[in-house]
Amino acid sequence: MKRPLPDWDYPISRSAATIKFGLLDVTDAADMPAVVADLKRFYLDMRRGLTDRRESLAADRPFLQATMADRLAWVDQRLDMLKSGTECSAAGTIVH
Repeated sequence: MKRPLPDWDYPISRSAATIKFGLLDVTDAADMPAVVADLKRFYLDMRRGLTDRRESLAADRPFLQATMADRLAWVDQRLDMLKSGTECSAAGTIVH
């Protein structure tokens, strides 16, 4: 969990980030700040990269524009969840 994610546009990165995000509820409390910081960095970099790419799209590509808007909304949702999760004082480790 503590290993930093690679750049957002590497093929495996999105899957690795999804796994890391999904395991946050079982992450050791001592590791949580570093893991959340890495995920935030990853998603903010992804947002910047997608925004740059969206700006270069032709206006006559409505489906591609919609796809980019969906991906950006997904990134924003992840960032919002990370923000609210780190502000929650009840967040802790769940042992299975």
